[in-house]
Amino acid sequence: MKKPLFAEYLEAEEYQYLYTDNDNMNYYSAKIDDNEYVVVDDYDSTRYTWDERIWSEENIIVLANNRLLCKQDGKYGVVDYEGWTIIPFVYEEFIERKDKCDEKRYNVRLNNRWGVINLSGQDVYKIKYKQSIPIIKSNFHIFVEDADTNCKGVLGFDGTEI
Repeated sequence: MKKPLFAEYLEAEEYQYLYTDNDNMNYYSAKIDDNEYVVVDDYDSTRYTWDERIWSEENIIVLANNRLLCKQDGKYGVVDYEGWTIIPFVYEEFIERKDKCDEKRYNVRLNNRWGVINLSGQDVYKIKYKQSIPIIKSNFHIFVEDADTNCKGVLGFDGTEI
């Protein structure tokens, strides 16, 4: 685990390396109390964006395409390195999938319904199923159950209901 060069300003309990920007500045997820993490740079100064810092109730995680997974007010969402919200903080669970496809996809749970979204927040599989969408590694279909109607069905790999 890398640590800031001058870990004296914030007095964080722990640091986890996140990324290095174009100017070779390193950024870290810094734990500042039991349930608050913030992004700090090599000089242990908090990264602010228009007076709002990037913060999370769990360790901040780097996703693809300069995105950070955070948890605020008990919900998961995604921000970019500047602090702009890319995916709103509405999801109860947010789990990376290990699909064999070009874009990163994530199983998400919203109001006890599961679906799959990409890093832009667009639905790949609608958020309406009773269980998380399994990862199928062959050309078989995906069997699902609607959370509201309990009707069972089959999904194609592109998210279409068959």
